[in-house]
Amino acid sequence: MPTTNATTGKKALIDLLKAQAAPAGLLDGVEVHYAYNGNVGARSVYGGGWRMTAEDDVAETPGVLVVETVFYSLYVRVLSRPACDVEETDLAADGIATALGAVLKANPRLAGGGLSITGIYAGQGDYSRTDDETTSVHGYEVRTTSRLSWG
Repeated sequence: MPTTNATTGKKALIDLLKAQAAPAGLLDGVEVHYAYNGNVGARSVYGGGWRMTAEDDVAETPGVLVVETVFYSLYVRVLSRPACDVEETDLAADGIATALGAVLKANPRLAGGGLSITGIYAGQGDYSRTDDETTSVHGYEVRTTSRLSWG
């Protein structure tokens, strides 16, 4: 049994989003990547780091059956060339995040069936603007839960 479902869960989460990036999907026109690679497109979603916690599931066998909660960072990035008002790229990023939320709500179980998406629990946004381009990056914390047996 694995020590954590975090990496398997991240791959399943990214695969789910990639499937929705196909034509007519909720993320149509958005590139989806497992991690930032320096060549992401003008409208993209990519995975970041993760962290996890585990709590005993059964009091009689501490440390053997646990409920694992994994917190994944997902980033929505919108780039505009030529530069524009930050509000424009922020609003475009919000639109992608809305679609992202709809995908997660419609697919509460990740591949393998053992991981449940419990929602988006935190976020932050930032931007950069030069004479040539404007970029907004919005980060979101997606939470999953699963059960593990270490015994």
